[in-house]
Amino acid sequence: MEKKNIYKRERNIFFDTDNIMETQTQNFNECKYCASYDTIKSISDNGYNIFAITIPNNTCKDCIKKAYELYDDSSKAKYTNIYLQDRVNDKYKSR
Repeated sequence: MEKKNIYKRERNIFFDTDNIMETQTQNFNECKYCASYDTIKSISDNGYNIFAITIPNNTCKDCIKKAYELYDDSSKAKYTNIYLQDRVNDKYKSR
């Protein structure tokens, strides 16, 4: 199995209209065939702990499958909300 690179971006965002501070970690997966998928882990100071997966257009079938597996394997006990946005198939899932 080919090893893929994962690129990470961390940032803090302050929403002044709601006085909320969010710490966000975004991971971009590398695939030599497509744009792959990315994930976001977000923790806010108002108690939300969110995990989100985005599948952009032009994503290959293997990466789509891996993104859905990641969504299915993510633990609701660890996060307050879990989301998957599939732009290829125009689907949105949340729990």
